[in-house]
Amino acid sequence: MVFSLLLMVVGVGAFCALLYNAVVYALPVTVGIEVGFWAIHAGAGSVGGIGVGFLAGGLTFALGQFVFATAKSDILRFAVVLAFAIPAVIAGYSALLEIAAWSVTSVLWQHIFAIAGAVVIGGTAGLRLMTPLGEPHRPAGLGRAL
Repeated sequence: MVFSLLLMVVGVGAFCALLYNAVVYALPVTVGIEVGFWAIHAGAGSVGGIGVGFLAGGLTFALGQFVFATAKSDILRFAVVLAFAIPAVIAGYSALLEIAAWSVTSVLWQHIFAIAGAVVIGGTAGLRLMTPLGEPHRPAGLGRAL
């Protein structure tokens, strides 16, 4: 009984972590899924569609990071961050609204929790785009450890 309860908590936690990462990377995930389905319908088969979808999603994220890192215009960099953050905010709001409906009875509080979570997810999407790959995010004002 205790073991099954523990496994259920671990399973729900893993689901939430997977959902969070999919929502933070909403634009590359959506591009990957759409291109993957297109490839399947074009005759690439399931394995080919999955491969093409992963490649398209990865290239979308890599292109966004490349444009952000090489652009000299602050307006272009801001546009790239918005292109990644706005889909993440929308997907985060939708996902958190559904999760809040499971446990919160007040509709007003469901929307408040969903908005707060969507803002956090949008900020995370922007920070992940602005942080170079392989380098952990460090909050501003904190020095590096020795």
